[in-house]
Amino acid sequence: MELKNKREIMSNYCAASSSDRFEFLYECYFNYRNILNCEKRCFIYMVENYMMEEHWKEYCEKYNPKNRKTLISRISECMDKGEVIDFILEDENLPEKIIFYYKNYIAMRNDFRIFKNTLESIGGKDEDLLQRYIMQEIDLNDIAAERTISYETAKGKIRDLKKLLKDRTVCYLWEDKAS
Repeated sequence: MELKNKREIMSNYCAASSSDRFEFLYECYFNYRNILNCEKRCFIYMVENYMMEEHWKEYCEKYNPKNRKTLISRISECMDKGEVIDFILEDENLPEKIIFYYKNYIAMRNDFRIFKNTLESIGGKDEDLLQRYIMQEIDLNDIAAERTISYETAKGKIRDLKKLLKDRTVCYLWEDKAS
């Protein structure tokens, strides 16, 4: 998957097809914690920026450094738990762009959890092999050497395991999450 395509899927994740989202999950799983953390921080920044631009006086009065830190912590904790941040969504009448970004984050977070669970459902040596490959701990040459098989056989094994993982994952990924 090309970098441009990854960025495009990431910015419109919840509107992408389940197949495209699976490919994104597969390619980026090794870095999913950082991706989600970045998405969460960007969302919080967008909320703060909106509040400063649209509600400057109230923002200054209501969100002094202590209150600001409390608000950010509350938003962050809710996002980590996958809880709705209705205290912001309702009170501030956020623009659709920010709400879409939040839906994007939640969809990505949920899908990474589904992906992790379906990966773990493979079980045994195949799960271990695929997980190490996805986490970029080993490559096809390493697999071939480790299992004393040819590169092409290693490539076929990973292809088959990816197909199994995709079959088990895609059925749980909802389409049209943004609507």
